[in-house]
Amino acid sequence: MEFLKTIAEIITSLTVIIGAFMTVEKFTKGKLTQWLVKPVVEPINNRIDVLEQKSNKRGKNVTTLKQEVERFRKDTKDDMKRHILEYDKTYLTDFLSDLEKGTEKTEIQKKRAYEIYEEYTKNGGNSYIHAKWEELREKNLL
Repeated sequence: MEFLKTIAEIITSLTVIIGAFMTVEKFTKGKLTQWLVKPVVEPINNRIDVLEQKSNKRGKNVTTLKQEVERFRKDTKDDMKRHILEYDKTYLTDFLSDLEKGTEKTEIQKKRAYEIYEEYTKNGGNSYIHAKWEELREKNLL
């Protein structure tokens, strides 16, 4: 039983860390990811370019490696987008549920919710969040 409790604490900690990272990422509008990824990817790309220039024979292998690095970068970006979308969905679900239960929200909380909602819908958010948003807006809760 103690083992399961430890695992649950680790998962909770990771969830908090990921949520905090995604919050910072949202406020920096993607700059944090660029700041973290650029120092890793750029030197690799530069080194690959040097190797390509030195040897045409190895150029095909190096080009393949460069393509794999680029694919990895794209997959990482797509994964971050998916996580941000999930975070937005969770935030909006909690926010809308609170409003529906009668929990008062400040103007700044509502403005932030509007910002997140706009980004969420722009990134392909689902219809049940949209339907609930419109329902609560019509009731003048937003």
